[in-house]
Amino acid sequence: MPPKKMMQAAIEKLISDRVAAAIAQDRATRSNTSGAGGSKGNTDGNAGGQGGAPPARECTFTSFMKCNPTTFHGNEGAIELCKWFEKTESVFGISECAKRNKIKFAVATLQGRALT
Repeated sequence: MPPKKMMQAAIEKLISDRVAAAIAQDRATRSNTSGAGGSKGNTDGNAGGQGGAPPARECTFTSFMKCNPTTFHGNEGAIELCKWFEKTESVFGISECAKRNKIKFAVATLQGRALT
């Protein structure tokens, strides 16, 4: 039996849920490492990660693309969408991509129907 196609609303909810989970995980990671003795804590004591020293080397779009992120065309289905999320999150970790660039770089991996 072929897999059922997802409705647009279900896909949007899945994306929203995964983004919310990723943000929550990022915030939890930041709060765990920003305390005393944290290896990635800010030197100015700002737990939000803002106002601290910038990273020594910032991820560029070129370095992000060299990590071979998966493209998503929008017609692969829910399982492939979940795999795309996982691969994209992995590439963000490998390339040490700044939070402000993540959406811009992830959108660059969307193609075809995924852009509409």
